[in-house]
Amino acid sequence: MQLSAAGLELIKRSEVFATDLIWMWRGFRPSAYGHLLLPRESFPNGIEEAQATQILAGDVRAAEQSVQRW
Repeated sequence: MQLSAAGLELIKRSEVFATDLIWMWRGFRPSAYGHLLLPRESFPNGIEEAQATQILAGDVRAAEQSVQRW
């Protein structure tokens, strides 16, 4: 199963778009559309909307792969 473009847009509307990393949540640093930064990731100049969409799509693919494995 693969998320449709409409499904991706629904997620985008449900998430807060954060262009910078000024707030913390339980020790995690969310950015873009709810993406939790990994230790090797850094966006010192913030994130543009197009880049945030690409990151979200990658996060969705990773989740889909996990579901398929289980």
